[in-house]
Amino acid sequence: MSKPVIQLRVYKKFEGRNGIFKNELGKIENEVLTPALEYDTLEWHNYLKNLSPEIHAKIEVESYSVKNELGYQKQECPENILNDIQNLFKKPQRDLTPQEKEIAELRAMIAELKGSSKPDKTVEKVESSDDDELDQARAKYKEAFGKKPHHSWDAQQIEEKIKELSE
Repeated sequence: MSKPVIQLRVYKKFEGRNGIFKNELGKIENEVLTPALEYDTLEWHNYLKNLSPEIHAKIEVESYSVKNELGYQKQECPENILNDIQNLFKKPQRDLTPQEKEIAELRAMIAELKGSSKPDKTVEKVESSDDDELDQARAKYKEAFGKKPHHSWDAQQIEEKIKELSE
């Protein structure tokens, strides 16, 4: 039995920014690659290994085909393959180091003493970074004011400037 062929749609970043960008006519500005690869081959594994979140914005399965006596026939892609593709660019979560656990516990104690009801989300797992949130805030700022925000501003500062300048 031959291996299925998967047609991928890989979007490269547009001008170094995350996301899929369309011009005023609705045409996608990102460069799009559409490789067709046999699943679970050396070529498949090498291709996926060399995809990078620094270069590529998004990857999705365009089609899934299985060879039969009549040729290749398109079918619905299995859930496990879709999940593997969707999880390629997700940042892995890691367990906290003993020092990070102690800091999280101390922060929780401080919050409790201050009377804050806001729970500390860092007690269980730590997210590697918040690049998506920052990119979304930058895009929102550019849409609102027609220019990029200062490069040193974080997502919170950008949101504050949008509120401040919108009033």
